[in-house]
Amino acid sequence: MAIVNEALVKRYWPGQNPVGKRLSNSEGFMEVIGVVKTGKYNGFTEAATPFYYMLLPKDQLPPLITFVVRTSPSAESMLPVLHREVQSVDHDVPVISVKTMGQHLGLRLLPARLAATLATFYGCLALITVAVGLYGVLAYFVSQRTREIGIRMALGARRGDLLRWVMRQGMLLAAIGLMIGLGLGLAASRLLSSFLFGVSPADPVAFLSVTSVILLVALGACWLPARRAASVDPMEALRYE
Repeated sequence: MAIVNEALVKRYWPGQNPVGKRLSNSEGFMEVIGVVKTGKYNGFTEAATPFYYMLLPKDQLPPLITFVVRTSPSAESMLPVLHREVQSVDHDVPVISVKTMGQHLGLRLLPARLAATLATFYGCLALITVAVGLYGVLAYFVSQRTREIGIRMALGARRGDLLRWVMRQGMLLAAIGLMIGLGLGLAASRLLSSFLFGVSPADPVAFLSVTSVILLVALGACWLPARRAASVDPMEALRYE
């Protein structure tokens, strides 16, 4: 008898009821008695793999057996109960390496978490570089247009108009860079899709979150030079050389 996963059914019996079908291996033929969801058997990033579960005679059991138990209370509180139940079946069976699924997956996820931490660190550095660069460009823009700002104010431009003018220049640069970055990000995400699990390469939440953060940082970087331009004294600006 065997229990198969959905990936095996999809490959060998698409659109059919697999219960009652027969599988063969080196031990002979097995009858399918049930279907379970496709899981991850070798790694989190693996593709859907056909898999089956079979009963083993007692004399063919491996020396080390792993049991996976689902509990309704917290897993930590059930550990003594699991120990007691195993000992009630056979006192000679040692129970070793008992841990929760979170503890078990923690080691498996360690490389991915380290990579995510490094990517976050370098992303923050890039974001700071963008903010400083945008601020520097706009500050230089304002210093080069000081006389023009004075003329605009003398002709009736209000401080709010100047503020929006400078902010518009900076946000235009940010928008162009953001569009290029999103395009490159979408292209890179497809190349990195094999390293992702639990999220699609073009996850809209991730891209919207990154876009929002970049726009907020860009607004902050544009605000200081824009406020400086709006506070220029018209007479001083007209005398500026």
